[in-house]
Amino acid sequence: MFDFVAAIDGGGTKTASAIADKAGNVSFLPARAGCNPQDSNSWREILEEILGSLPNHCFVVMGMPGYAEIPRDDEDTKNLFQDHLGSDFYLINDVELAYVGSFPEGNGILLLAGTGSMTVGGNEQSIIRGGGWGEQFGDEGSAYWIGRRALALASREIDGRSKPTGFSAKLSKAIGATSHEFALLEWSQAFRPARAHIAGLAKVVDELANDGDQAASALLEDAAKELILLAKATANRLELGQNFEWSQAGSTFKSHIVQAAVERELGSPVAGQMSALGGGLRLAARRTGWSVDPEWIAKVASATGAEKFEPVI
Repeated sequence: MFDFVAAIDGGGTKTASAIADKAGNVSFLPARAGCNPQDSNSWREILEEILGSLPNHCFVVMGMPGYAEIPRDDEDTKNLFQDHLGSDFYLINDVELAYVGSFPEGNGILLLAGTGSMTVGGNEQSIIRGGGWGEQFGDEGSAYWIGRRALALASREIDGRSKPTGFSAKLSKAIGATSHEFALLEWSQAFRPARAHIAGLAKVVDELANDGDQAASALLEDAAKELILLAKATANRLELGQNFEWSQAGSTFKSHIVQAAVERELGSPVAGQMSALGGGLRLAARRTGWSVDPEWIAKVASATGAEKFEPVI
């Protein structure tokens, strides 16, 4: 019935898609902007364009950001997919999609730190999640959290509410927010919604830290502490013990400071068996009833193993 399977890996800042056939040949669609209904006004259009680009007779697994959090958004997403695919799809949370790639047999923790932060962990009995409470009162250790903390730290320094360290001037210069006293405020509101915009500051903070700024380094160390706490709490709920296996995902781990701090406490992460897209393709194949063999899995894993850095359009 199905000649192809597809996996769509949604996120706050990017949506990636891959297609595989029964021989394990993989092709990629161009990356699109983030499709989180909680902070994207164009999420429907983004997904409609992707779904319209898929071949006929294709079963789709979608890792949807924010899925299983807000029932209204879940219903809207299901209706969108049904309109395009009928019943030929399966929806899960985007972090669970990454977990499926890393730990297909369970018994581990996937620690995500991208635009937001969240864990998905599992043992022989169940899969649970931790974190993912959103930017208003959660997502500690994420890129957005780092960006927001950086803006708050800079504004306090500008006001004289904290001791001057030079951080505010360096941050302002790095992002071109130097034209007037409240240029940081203007910068923060330049894009709506602002979540991905502010999350982009995490890279700037990391660059400042690598150049020796102590305030930036401390901020990244604080982010690592929050991520460690989240991973340990999830492992404790699953009774995985202290030396649990963990894997990682998300742009925040591109910071060597964050990476090193987390590893000092949790040990080295295990290499996920497959990427989120690879895991999604394997899950789709299983749900269609394809008899995929180790050669198919290895071929798909190899093709999807490296993160694709296509321009977001």
